[in-house]
Amino acid sequence: MGVTKGAVDLTVPVREFCVTGGEGDGGSPPHIDRIYANRGDRIRWDVGDRVVSIWFPERGVFVTQVLAVQHKGVVEATIPMDADDGVYEYCIYDHDARCFVVCESHPKLEIPKPGP
Repeated sequence: MGVTKGAVDLTVPVREFCVTGGEGDGGSPPHIDRIYANRGDRIRWDVGDRVVSIWFPERGVFVTQVLAVQHKGVVEATIPMDADDGVYEYCIYDHDARCFVVCESHPKLEIPKPGP
């Protein structure tokens, strides 16, 4: 996923990463790629029938830090037009596998500075 002009929908297929098992059962943590999104883009975390919680520990992107608590299906969020640029770690916890989804450390959302 790269930087694009205009709002786009970005789908993150979390369910494909969360079926590998986790810390609770001796498996390795699931992995997800960094998301590159612009203001106005809608992100869809597709968690399928997994039960997950998603939150952003750092302020600067969304009005609320918690996007989902023990949620199944699709979690959607639109990057606000006033979101601060930067790289934000966020957390996805898979309650079924009892592990965190990882990307380098935790998954990351990157919002670039507005262009000319």
